Amino acid sequence: ITQSGDGRLMASVDASGLRQGAAYLVCLDLDGLAGPLAFGDTGLRAFVTPITKVSPQAVPKHTFELSVACSDSSSGCHPRELGRLGVRAEAWLWLVDAAAGCGSSEGQAAGRTPLRVSPTDRVLWPAVASLDASRFSYGQALRLC
Repeated sequence: ITQSGDGRLMASVDASGLRQGAAYLVCLDLDGLAGPLAFGDTGLRAFVTPITKVSPQAVPKHTFELSVACSDSSSGCHPRELGRLGVRAEAWLWLVDAAAGCGSSEGQAAGRTPLRVSPTDRVLWPAVASLDASRFSYGQALRLC
């Protein structure tokens, strides 16, 4: 752990062995191994994702272009391998209220934007989608599905 010039603590973590799509507790021992304080939960959570870059980082309250870059690893950023079953894979991107979640009825009815998919059923990264955030409120937490 290092301290930045503005007083924030920063840590570099190798998450390569963690499961993508899972949330993990962030634990910390504030005084190190030699101190009397115990190792414990900070109350913070870390979500492991194969997404490496999203632009823009703030969502405007209108239609906008979203660019998403991904590591496209075998466990994360491509549609299921359906080609062997003779079914064309599809990839979609949409916004929902963070509390509702991607599988909610709101998520199912949301304006989904198809992503470009190669002949081998792989999403072509970076993916660019036109999304409409006009139905959401200012300050509302959103989830990208």
